[in-house]
Amino acid sequence: VPGFFMGILVAEYWGERPSREFEKLLQKARRAFDRHVLSRRFRKPRLWGTSDWWSVRHKDIWLWDERSAQAAITMSRAERKRCYPRGRNRQVLGAVLRHGLAVWKRYQALLPEAYERPVELRGRIGMSLEATDIEVAPQRELLARLGKIPVLVRFCHHESAEQWRKNALLVRELAEEGHEVMLAILQDRRAVLQPALWAEFLAHVLSTTAPYVRRVEVCHAVNRSKWGVWSAAEQAQLMEPVVALQTQYPEVQFMGPACIDFEYHYVISALQAMPDGVQLGALSHHLYVDRRGAPENYQGKFSLLEKATLLKAVAEVHPKVGAEVVVSEVNWPVEGAGTWSPVDATYLPAWGKPSPLGVSDELYGAYMLRYYTIALCSGMVEQVYWWRLVSHGFGLVDERAEGGWRERAGYKMLRTFLDLLGESTFIEKLPSEEQVYLMKFRTAQGDVIMAWANGKECRVDLPATEVWDCYGAPLAAGLPLMDLPCYYLTNVALDGLELD
Repeated sequence: VPGFFMGILVAEYWGERPSREFEKLLQKARRAFDRHVLSRRFRKPRLWGTSDWWSVRHKDIWLWDERSAQAAITMSRAERKRCYPRGRNRQVLGAVLRHGLAVWKRYQALLPEAYERPVELRGRIGMSLEATDIEVAPQRELLARLGKIPVLVRFCHHESAEQWRKNALLVRELAEEGHEVMLAILQDRRAVLQPALWAEFLAHVLSTTAPYVRRVEVCHAVNRSKWGVWSAAEQAQLMEPVVALQTQYPEVQFMGPACIDFEYHYVISALQAMPDGVQLGALSHHLYVDRRGAPENYQGKFSLLEKATLLKAVAEVHPKVGAEVVVSEVNWPVEGAGTWSPVDATYLPAWGKPSPLGVSDELYGAYMLRYYTIALCSGMVEQVYWWRLVSHGFGLVDERAEGGWRERAGYKMLRTFLDLLGESTFIEKLPSEEQVYLMKFRTAQGDVIMAWANGKECRVDLPATEVWDCYGAPLAAGLPLMDLPCYYLTNVALDGLELD
């Protein structure tokens, strides 16, 4: 039994946290069994020359967790390390040595340019829909209230042909309604083991959707082994069919390498391993920053701004990809969601404590609006897609709430943001004290300053005819800035928004 599921088995057997003594004995027994397995080739000459039976068997296990809409962890960290191929670290190091200095120099040149140029927000703020296990019709109604924003739809290799047909129909309908549509195509382990089936899958998806999509992200979180990819060579194999698809569908922009989190050494490595003939139109990435709390918080010397800038530098320097950056997936886990949360999946024992990364509904919405604003207005990111519109554990709408679907605070926050600034142009970041953000936008009705303070209270004196909170409700002048953004409006009529 792989290590993660052995932990579940033990937890269910005991019904409480097992003693430390038992855990030590269990690990000792498992190590003894591993040694026994590894000695098989010496005990049984007919196995000479064969691969490591344990690694092959366990590395090919792939399971889908429907609650968190992601691949499930199956092995312990030690077991995963045993399955990585020899030379993996050398390949990553070699790619970084080849491009790292140029990337760093470009990063240092780009960082002072953040917020220095106007940025039109139209078409940059995207939303993801899930058509697999959630009703589509009410999602379409919720999306309509957000306007004609870009939409991302996922196609998963492990799903059925009937589900692919439903997804393709959704893509066509969204495009006909005026939405720009982007696809995210997700692999499983079978895609690596049976490359012909994977190539057929890609060809099928493009044949049914190409007239209606602008961008296609191929592969998903390739730097996480639970997604079925154990090396850059396997990822390159998955990208091989893109060579022909680029020629067949020149109007479609293919993107990648679709790595996740602040692990840019793997991004460079994955780009370096791209097959000859693959030229990505843009760099796509799943840039989560939730482990640091607010998007403005630092990981070493890198907050969201610095991480986005470094990613932009990678895109501009590496010859295998275009200069644009698309954040195709980001959210914050919502507190109290249990195993529906992406950070507590796939299993939480009865005595286990939920991850401290979960945030309240209000902070979830506020952090996402701030993420959009920093990433886009800095000029470093072309588009950001919120993952996703409906989900109990991480969506703008909770489909499992008591009494029916419940709109979280972030949904109305986003509606207010889009109604006020969705068609605006960012002008400048006004001077302010540390961790205070004053972002100036130009709209058809006048100028709007979006303001917030990260983790503190701060009073500012800004000229405005109206001040609104993040829900579009009037605020009294002189109130301190806090985590929830507010808007200072000049010459904007109060009836300019249509909110429930």
